[in-house]
Amino acid sequence: MVSGGEVAGASQRRRMLACAALLALVTRPARGEPDPLDRPAPTQEGARAGAGVVLLGVTRAGRRLVAVGERGLVLASDDDGATWRQGRVPVTVSLTSVCFPDERNGWAVGHGGVVLHTADGGDTWTRQLDGRTAAQLRLDQARAAATTGGAQARVAQAEQLLAEGPDKPFLDVYFFDDQRGFVVGAYGLMFATTDGGASWRPAQDRIDNPEARHLYAVRAAAGVLYVVGEQGALYRSNDGGETFTTPSSPYGGSYFGVLPQTRDRVLVYGLRGHAFASDDGGERWQRAATGSTAAATTALPLPNGGLLLATGAGTVLMSRERDGGFTRLVLPPLPPVSGAALATDGGLILTGPRGVVRLPPSALDRGKRR
Repeated sequence: MVSGGEVAGASQRRRMLACAALLALVTRPARGEPDPLDRPAPTQEGARAGAGVVLLGVTRAGRRLVAVGERGLVLASDDDGATWRQGRVPVTVSLTSVCFPDERNGWAVGHGGVVLHTADGGDTWTRQLDGRTAAQLRLDQARAAATTGGAQARVAQAEQLLAEGPDKPFLDVYFFDDQRGFVVGAYGLMFATTDGGASWRPAQDRIDNPEARHLYAVRAAAGVLYVVGEQGALYRSNDGGETFTTPSSPYGGSYFGVLPQTRDRVLVYGLRGHAFASDDGGERWQRAATGSTAAATTALPLPNGGLLLATGAGTVLMSRERDGGFTRLVLPPLPPVSGAALATDGGLILTGPRGVVRLPPSALDRGKRR
């Protein structure tokens, strides 16, 4: 008998495969046109207001807000999201996630296997990696392993990756500091750096993922790194990502995000509003009732120790510290939410297909038990 989780995971995989096929067509330039990986991002109308643009992620860089989205769009705000300015980006592919370990150094990832770096808080960006180079690095690694008794099958897979071109996106990025970081993406892709992105090396062989399940998120707290993804994929590292274990997964569907809070306390969330919390590093899990069947897309720690969880249906949920459940914030109708961050004044910044939505600090007090 096939479980509901397996059916949901298989359905999600089919959707991802279809998206990957379409992305391959979009990413590859028409004859005579510059490659999107080599074409600077155009100026987008509405960027200054943060409206009418598609944004997929947002984070804080010190006091600054930085958001990323379609066609290489990067926006920065120094006034808590009231106004935005567009950064200079060397690619036109969609950017899916952004991370700043400090106020100056940041990394963004996206389609075409691209990894970008900024050293000035998001105003200007340089390309450190793309799918072309990533595929060659993977092939070089596989060939080296094969000469020392590694599996020849990995060489064939790497050769196929190179032949298919840069059509596989990175979906998330995390940096411990300005030197050590990880990027993860479709078909189990994972790369690591220990020199601020000056060099990258394939890291997917560090996890047990023979089915090449998509990896949707990577996050850490107190030195413990988690990676989650498709069909219940769940991995934990206690040594900075050098080795990983596979905790028991409480769900067979896809996790779209993970939020570690302490060394042992962690929340995973994803398909159909499923969310699970653990207080012992993933050994045991307790379901966190969200009251929603919409995909949980992003989570955010709150200053009081609570959590915020947003969904693809435009609902925003909040869990206060140790109260055992989520409440739904009573808000005006919102578009689907893809990213969330807190402004320095306590306001809530949400990103999605219509750009930025800014909610006042009082919005976090509008909880209604579901």
